[in-house]
Amino acid sequence: MKRIISVLMCIFFLSIPVQGKTQKEAVDAGIKWLKATQMADGSFMQYPAVTALCVSSMIRNGVSANDPSVVKGVEFILKCVQPDGSIAVDKMGCYNTSICIMALADTKDPKHAKTIEKAREWLKKTQVGNLDRVESSDKFYGGIGYDSKMKPDLSNLQHAIEALAASSCSENMYLASESVKKTDAEAFERAIFFLSRCQNKQGTNDQKWAGTDGGFIYSPDGESKAKGTISYGSMTYAGLKSFIYCNVERTDSRVVAAYDWIKNNYNLNENPKMGAQGLYYYYHTFAKALNLMGDKSIKDGTGKEHLWAKELSEKVISLQKPEGFWANDADRWWESKKELATAYGLLTLSYCAE
Repeated sequence: MKRIISVLMCIFFLSIPVQGKTQKEAVDAGIKWLKATQMADGSFMQYPAVTALCVSSMIRNGVSANDPSVVKGVEFILKCVQPDGSIAVDKMGCYNTSICIMALADTKDPKHAKTIEKAREWLKKTQVGNLDRVESSDKFYGGIGYDSKMKPDLSNLQHAIEALAASSCSENMYLASESVKKTDAEAFERAIFFLSRCQNKQGTNDQKWAGTDGGFIYSPDGESKAKGTISYGSMTYAGLKSFIYCNVERTDSRVVAAYDWIKNNYNLNENPKMGAQGLYYYYHTFAKALNLMGDKSIKDGTGKEHLWAKELSEKVISLQKPEGFWANDADRWWESKKELATAYGLLTLSYCAE
């Protein structure tokens, strides 16, 4: 009964007009565009992570896992599986593997269980402090980078954390054994060290650069894509989301501080402190984090209340091109690539509709 009510509410929400276009119309146009641009080998841009994001964006917006476009996309992902369990075609193994795990989990197809399980174990092995001799006092402890040899960062860690959380008990997949649950919990505990060291929060961040605004930066060595050690939007939503996936209580001071930063910097026109750079990544992470928090509304720094899902969906739909795709003119992190930006746009709308 709850599932039926949820589906009916979703249908109702999708039918609400937004600036002359309903969310369903926007989603349908985006999916139609994606299907038309899919390559003969089933990929999008011949890249596993982008293909996985496109696959997830279709499934999460109601496309069947048996749809030919989804099936072809999954087949391409499976062709990228390596003997060690990773899913990649280049050196960015951790990034690609994390995103592909989530796409395979979204299919809810039991035949992918072994592939997911092996990929998850490979991913956990790459975490700093797991199989190496790095101690928890090291600033990079608990982190994950683009691959095991690259500097860990919050962006890659958040993908890995979500991949582990989303695939551990996916419907129709498998019931994780006690040993798997144990290693997952250990991975999350290590990750909390890294997350805390990316947050501008003195008292819980032991790095000298730590500020007091509660927001997040890219790396615990003091690297912020917004320059200096300035907290910025996409990483703060990533940090908040990751704390929750790592089972940190919502009353924990680190979660409260991150949420306060988000309230004080509520913005749908730009990625706070980054402008248009990474805008669709920001929207995507924004939607996931607030959906996970469970609050239907949020008050900004002035006390104004926002129905964030409605406002975010309206904003994203307003940016859709007439042909059905999305793209970011601020060409950074591949967001000028229509396939990637469109996947982000569709995923954002899917979380707004939940």
